[in-house]
This record gives sequence, C-alpha cells and structure tokens, in this order.
Amino acid sequence: MSEDITELSRRISAAFDRVDQGLEVLSRKSVPATITAPITAPNPAAEVEGSAALLRALEAARASSDDWAERYRALQAQMGAESLAMASEITRLTGELAAARASVAPVADTAPAGDNTDLDALTACIAEQEAELETLRAERAFDATELAAIIAALDPLVHEAPHV
Repeated sequence: MSEDITELSRRISAAFDRVDQGLEVLSRKSVPATITAPITAPNPAAEVEGSAALLRALEAARASSDDWAERYRALQAQMGAESLAMASEITRLTGELAAARASVAPVADTAPAGDNTDLDALTACIAEQEAELETLRAERAFDATELAAIIAALDPLVHEAPHV
C-alpha cells in the first residue's frame, strides 16, 4: 500500500509539472503584457479630485462660452446699428448728389459762354460728394466684410456653447 501511495504521489507530481509547463507556454503565447501587470486598488480620493477638477474645467468652459456668446450678441447689435447708420448716410448723400446734378443741368444750359464760375463750383461740389459717397460705400463694404469674418469666427463657438 505504501508503494501505491508513493506511485500515486509521483504521478500526481508529474501531472502538476505538466500542468505548470502547459500554463507557462499558454501565458507566453496568448496573455498580453497588460494582464500580467499588477492590478492596483482604485483610489477613491484621486477619483473624487479628478471629478472635481473636471467639473471646475467644465464650469470655466461654460463661463467662457457664455462670455463669448454675450460678446457675439453685442457685436452683432453694434454692427447692425452701424450698418443702418451708414445706409441712411449713403441714401442722404445719394439724394444730395441727384439734387446737385439736377441743379447743374439747367445752369449749364443757361450760363453765358464765358461765365463758368458757378458751374465749376457746382461740378467741384458734385465731385467732392461723389468721392465722399464712394468712400462711405467702401467703408461699409469693409465693415460688412469684417463683420462677416467675425461672425464666421464666433459662430462655431456660439453653436458649441450649451444653451442654458
């Protein structure tokens, strides 16, 4: 009986050796290195601090987004008011120009051949008003282009902002 126990013990030891060898081969072939790394216990304090930091960053981003949205609205209102003012100025100058042209035509027809002083003054005034009108149109076009660029730059920020 003692021989049987010794034989069984030897066979069990051999079987365990084969299992250990098989496990070692399997671990080298199929187990990624990350699984063999030691697993650390979660740190609740670090997770809470990380969450708090993320919440602070989120609140700061929301505040910044709200600030940008308010600036965007103010800029839109300002540019709208300036565009209306420029449009009314252009309309006024266009009316003055048309009146000046209308007043020049009869004077040119009735003026004596040698007396062009008034006609020259009116022509100079018209040219001056046309130049001013063109300057205002160029300024308005520049402002409209600048406004479009600002709106294009701010539009994604405003649309990304959470609407609270």
